[in-house]
Amino acid sequence: MASVWDPIKIGTMELKNRFAVAPTVKNMASEDGYVTAHLLKEYEVEAKGGPGLITTELAFPREDGQVFRRQLGIHNDKAVAGLEELVDTIHKNGAKASCQIGFGGNLSVKEIIGTQPLGASSKGDLGWGSPPRGMTTEEVEEMVQVYVRAAVRAKTAGYDAVTLHGCHGSLLIQFMSPYNNDRDDRYGDRYLFAIECVQAIRKAVGPDFPIIYRISSDEFMEDIGETGVTIDETANVIAPKLIEAGVDGIDASAGRIGITPDHSFPPLYDPPGVNVRLATAVKQKVQAPVICVGRINEPRLAFKIVEKGQADIVALCRPVIADPDYVVKAKEGRFEDVRKCIACNYCLDLLFKNFVVRCAVNPEYGRQEKFALTPAPRAKKVLVVGGGVGGMETARVAALRGHRVTLVEKDSVLGGTVRIGGAIPNVPTGELNNIVDWEITQIRKLKVDVKLGTVVTKGLIDELNPDTVVLATGASDLEPDVKGARNANVFKLTDYLRRRPAVGSKVVVVGGDEGAETALSLAREGKKVTLVAEGDGYASPSYIYPFANRSMPLKGMLNKAGVEVVRKAKVVEITESGVKIDRGGKVESLAADSVILAFGRRSNRGLQAELSGTKRELHEVGDCVEPRSLAHAIDQAAWVGRTI
Repeated sequence: MASVWDPIKIGTMELKNRFAVAPTVKNMASEDGYVTAHLLKEYEVEAKGGPGLITTELAFPREDGQVFRRQLGIHNDKAVAGLEELVDTIHKNGAKASCQIGFGGNLSVKEIIGTQPLGASSKGDLGWGSPPRGMTTEEVEEMVQVYVRAAVRAKTAGYDAVTLHGCHGSLLIQFMSPYNNDRDDRYGDRYLFAIECVQAIRKAVGPDFPIIYRISSDEFMEDIGETGVTIDETANVIAPKLIEAGVDGIDASAGRIGITPDHSFPPLYDPPGVNVRLATAVKQKVQAPVICVGRINEPRLAFKIVEKGQADIVALCRPVIADPDYVVKAKEGRFEDVRKCIACNYCLDLLFKNFVVRCAVNPEYGRQEKFALTPAPRAKKVLVVGGGVGGMETARVAALRGHRVTLVEKDSVLGGTVRIGGAIPNVPTGELNNIVDWEITQIRKLKVDVKLGTVVTKGLIDELNPDTVVLATGASDLEPDVKGARNANVFKLTDYLRRRPAVGSKVVVVGGDEGAETALSLAREGKKVTLVAEGDGYASPSYIYPFANRSMPLKGMLNKAGVEVVRKAKVVEITESGVKIDRGGKVESLAADSVILAFGRRSNRGLQAELSGTKRELHEVGDCVEPRSLAHAIDQAAWVGRTI
């Protein structure tokens, strides 16, 4: 039986273990695609984390194939020197390096590349303002050589292998997918462009330089009523053809950016290891190493995947953003110390805004120097008021720096809003508690003095006499100025989720974003549920960062559960029999036995007012400053903990 700690070969490249860092665009290169010190530092940290292989992020092989503003490039010989430094950094920290090469095609936008994007055809406009132009036969033939030149540069830079990006909507999958490829020339053969690229690269780099092919092994186009590449085709036709053409390993990903992104970057609603079955299907059909990826945020799951023969190598993308030391901690059996990804996709939201990638649960990611922990010049007595994730992160960081920390929480458990959001019945949000559990473990190990079930007053603060007070008192549900909002059949969202009172068979949930998951929960209990949204959008709860990969599947689940969604409606009155709404100037009535109000939250600032004249050092973090996302609370807390 194989183990994740066993060496493995991909072609002639031997890896020390079966863990890989998946290619992850960081937006830390220069705007013209060159390696920066910022990028080098992040790869140094990831390589030190113990993986056998790091596949560096998507590198564009020509300027008009760039997708993100600060994406890495391998577009000219000038890029090679920086890439050599990048490879050297990875090697010196114990990992092998593969260069992922990919041309954006219709993922690119004119705003970045300065010209109309190219595609397999004009089909497949993503609505990003830059519809693609179908390539001529001559342009496709030249593109094969573009890939070849990039692969040769990768070998020259000292990479151990090259990975072709044939997934998530870039040019290679555009030619391979029936969704895009309606050509009438010889490249109407959907496999030909990929095979010619592989064969030409193999000829140019020789037999001893491994080629890995990363593919969307299932595009899941049936989600939008279209036909795309399926896992059956990948396992039985595509993967064997690629191996025959000269590929040494298959990296089995899924989905299409802009079309089925929830499969490319599966959200917390999907189970851990959601794509393992795809890798397994491919592995059963090819005699070459197969890499799996997708929601493998628990090391023991990675162990099982390899031990059961479901895949040969486990690739980690977001889990390494959440904890670059994932592999080291797994090797040492420190599973409780792994800061597990919560699949909130905050990192991706920033990426697609062309910002530098950061992490909701790991504020150090990408900011290693700025967020370096230094011992406190003087140990202080620190009181943190509030045991949500913001309060716990402040306490953790302050304790690490040598302060004597007391954390006081009015509830009987720690976790605040995030714990409540991670315990919605019938909705798979439980992995939000990954960060709650991790913070609790860390502050326990640091011997932070935790006092539960204690309400903090100015008198208690005077009694404890801390040098520094950090207020992390959170927020409370807004109560709208609507007639009937205090009726006995009306519940505010957080109160409902905390206490779970009995509700009737017909429920109206008011608040299309904050209330969406609760509406789904109630519908799955068999209730007849109506979700009312004041605007046109819905299904983007803000306690973690909203992103399409989350709202798309949530909307699908709401639809499947039979939730009626009423948009562009304002509540004007709540009665014992239902809710009156104004929709486009027309008042309508929605029948309901019970009503749940999810209008958002208001900062709890009572204690701030009491302490306004204190001479003690005073800080505020999280929702008590402004109700925002989990990401903002932890980021703010991590910074305050470093400045006390």
